[in-house]
Amino acid sequence: MTPTTPVRLLRSMPLVALVQPRLNELTRELNESCSIAILDDLDVVYIARSPAHSLTRDYLSVGTRLPAHVTSVGKLLFAALPEAMLLEKVSRIRFEKLAPHTITDRMTLLKEIREAGRQGYAISDQEAALGLRSIGVPLMNGHETVAALSMSTEIGRLTRNDLKKRLLPALLRAAASS
Repeated sequence: MTPTTPVRLLRSMPLVALVQPRLNELTRELNESCSIAILDDLDVVYIARSPAHSLTRDYLSVGTRLPAHVTSVGKLLFAALPEAMLLEKVSRIRFEKLAPHTITDRMTLLKEIREAGRQGYAISDQEAALGLRSIGVPLMNGHETVAALSMSTEIGRLTRNDLKKRLLPALLRAAASS
């Protein structure tokens, strides 16, 4: 996929058509924004989105690209790669501080990615944008991770612990039913 991939092409993907109703349902149920992203080299590309009305600003839309390492979905998608491919990709990351807690160290990032793979979810806490945190889970096709599903919120609404207690179970149910 290139940075110029048309949004209508992304929306027409079979996975998107299949999961968009569930994204909308999750957003209504929990009043938090839901997204699905895929990996494109060192970036994630958001292919589906259901924004919550509670967000005072929404920094994502279908087609948005972000450096994978600053997102919960990116950490999960990296975790699904074979070790040699993961190390090659991480070696090419140009670490820039995008927000207060952006990881800027390769070893710390690798530790976070491996932990995401072990626990089956990842959190990004003000790594991509000031004031925003997200939690994500992998979307599987059999034993293969094909995308990742996340929910994001403003830091004043939910703590990291709240993400795990309140959002993670709903994300895991949605991912299992996708």
